[in-house]
Amino acid sequence: MGKETDISWCDSTLNGIMGCRGCELWTSKTKICYAGNLVERYAGQKGWPEKFEEPVIFSERMQKGINWKDLRGVARPDKPWIPAAMPRMIFLNDMGDTFTEGLPLNWLLPYIEDMEKSPHIWQILTKRLRRAKAFFDLLGYVPDNFWLGTTITDQRTADARLPYLVLNQAKTKFVSYEPMLGRVDLSPYLPSISWVILGGQSGQNMVEMSIADLEYSVGQCKDAGVKVFVKQDSAPSPGKQGRIPDELWIHEFPDVEVPAVSQELRLFDE
Repeated sequence: MGKETDISWCDSTLNGIMGCRGCELWTSKTKICYAGNLVERYAGQKGWPEKFEEPVIFSERMQKGINWKDLRGVARPDKPWIPAAMPRMIFLNDMGDTFTEGLPLNWLLPYIEDMEKSPHIWQILTKRLRRAKAFFDLLGYVPDNFWLGTTITDQRTADARLPYLVLNQAKTKFVSYEPMLGRVDLSPYLPSISWVILGGQSGQNMVEMSIADLEYSVGQCKDAGVKVFVKQDSAPSPGKQGRIPDELWIHEFPDVEVPAVSQELRLFDE
């Protein structure tokens, strides 16, 4: 959790929960989820779960993040690609899955009103689209400042998850196609998608991303008028690497209506 983060497509991360029951990146045989590996490293220490597979709620963190300072109209020198007009973009629960099994479906409910009133954008990535739909059906709507996304890694995971994403009633839907472990045809889903994040795998045993697949995905998004954010090449450590041509280093954000800054919202602070 932090008001500042190295994740290039958001301003902050807020971990009201940590942990996940697993996915294709975290199984008994596969351990390439960065969140899972970090939790294993710090498991049992203050502020960390005992095990990644046993998610824990840290409710005291939620209000702190809600009260972070409004960033509309503020330049981000370390991330100049983020438009100054954008609100603070908070990646909710980057160290777990907001809608993972093992947590009550409605754990987020007590914070929704304050999150909706906050001057921030809440970016929620989940692989549990059916649980997400059940939660928002319970709520009755998806707040406009909630961006709902899902992670895919290849065609199989895309075809399993994206049909549920496009049916969701969120105003802004996005896809994190990272790590890119195989070519994906995004075209059936792009008419309902606002934003696609693309990137390779990092880590000592990373699988090298295909630049041809990256170019293919960028082209599909461009043809469909969907905003693209290319995050990183595959490499032992995260960050920009030299294999990707300059014309593919695209840092775009969805077009959203940003309310004028009010004095009331300016009271949100540290």
